[in-house]
Amino acid sequence: MTNLSPATAQVESSNTIFEPISIPSLLPNLPPDDDTPQTNHGTGTRGDCEYNEGDLLLTRMAGGKNFQLTVSEYPTFWVYVPYGSDKVSSGEFSIQHGEDDLYRTTFKLPATPGIVSVTIPKTEKPLEIGKTYRWYFEMSCPRSTQAPQAATRLAPASLTGFVRRVSQPPELEAELNQAKNPLERVAAYASHDIWYDMLTELAQLRLQYPDNATLESIWLELLGDERIGLKEIEQEPIAGSVIPSDVITNSQSE
Repeated sequence: MTNLSPATAQVESSNTIFEPISIPSLLPNLPPDDDTPQTNHGTGTRGDCEYNEGDLLLTRMAGGKNFQLTVSEYPTFWVYVPYGSDKVSSGEFSIQHGEDDLYRTTFKLPATPGIVSVTIPKTEKPLEIGKTYRWYFEMSCPRSTQAPQAATRLAPASLTGFVRRVSQPPELEAELNQAKNPLERVAAYASHDIWYDMLTELAQLRLQYPDNATLESIWLELLGDERIGLKEIEQEPIAGSVIPSDVITNSQSE
């Protein structure tokens, strides 16, 4: 396991004080660098969105090489979107195994740009243990009718990534059951390289305690690590869940 510098975490609210906990690592077990180019940015398969030079780009937070594992039947997917609902008319999220859709939904973005989430509803078919799925996050950006400014560029309007559900190790189950506070759950997922669920637990804590300095420090340390590749969005707000506007499952389309 590759370690971040140890951090002592204590989360406080008006009603609850959690005992301090050492967070020795929030990184998956990364293999040696094989010089393979890695990017968390979008692709151009779904058209483009306008942006100004220097703006941040559409960015996935999970789903790349070494960041694909979940133990959840219905995982949550996290994406940084540099647009609000005033810039993007609609979006679509889908997840597939081979040629088959497991889940597909259209959505609206929150009003403000930021990190957004998509969760597969529990009414849908769950991810199966041992299978790797590919997901797509796509946006429809209306083009401006005005003459473009000199700094205006076109950026990819879609992302893709992978998620693989694995069985929950008995050791992880025991650690989760024995966790005395939410940060111990974060540490448990991290120690078993379960990136999707670790990220979800930590992001939800940040939403619940937005002003907590310790959580902010852990978040910045994690995203800022060069091996994660998310430093450019480390200061961006978590805008919350996308707003589903339509759901189409494989069973409904048959």
